[in-house]
Formats: sequence, structure tokens, C-alpha cells
Amino acid sequence: MHGLEHVAIAVRSISKAAQLYTDILGLKLVETLQVPDEGIRIAVINAGGVNIELMEPLVEDSVVARFIQRRGEGIHHISFRVTDLNQRLKHVQEQGLELVFPQVRTSPRGYRYNFINPKSANGVLIELTD
Repeated sequence: MHGLEHVAIAVRSISKAAQLYTDILGLKLVETLQVPDEGIRIAVINAGGVNIELMEPLVEDSVVARFIQRRGEGIHHISFRVTDLNQRLKHVQEQGLELVFPQVRTSPRGYRYNFINPKSANGVLIELTD
């Protein structure tokens, strides 16, 4: 395992939320991406070797919109970069943990990923990436 890749935070407005990280904390906005198939926009902020991903819903029925409706703005998931994603996911399943997706997906930023279901991980949505 390589370590923490990013912390994803569900927000109502990237433009408002980004001000905290860029204007007030002095971190650098790296890029903003549209993810139409998930109905969200992502702003990637470099926090010194670890990224913060601000996730804003673009449609009312997106996963992020539903998260904000249920829990309010806040940490959505944490992401860990691993050496061999396929092997790590196999190991996770062998240990009895449930994955969110049946197949590995590719993010708009180009990395492959899957999530460990929070029911299997003490209530935390954990993303594994390569």
C-alpha cells in the first residue's frame, strides 16, 4: 500500500467551499472536472502530497446530492493508493468485506478504483486506487 491519496468532501458549492482551502488556507487548486455519469463536479486541491477532492452535485439524484440530503456537507470517503489494485481487492473480498462495484472503474483523473462498502468498514466509505 502506498498511503493516503485523497479525502473527498461532499459540498453544496465548490466555489464557496474552495475559498476555505485556497484563499484562507493557501492550498493550490489543481483542477476542476465534470463527471457527468455520476452527476458531480470535482475540484482537486493539493494539500502537500495528499489531495482534497471537493465534490459538488450537479443533479438532485446523484450519490453526492443524496449524501448531502441525509448527512449534510462533510467527508464522503477516504482514498488509499495501493500497489496492486486487483490483488488488494481480491484480498479485501477474501477477508469478507463487500465491495461497492462488481468491477473496477476508471476515474476522470485516470486512476482505477473501487470502494469498500461502509457496512464492512466501520461506517467509513474507503476507496482503493492504483
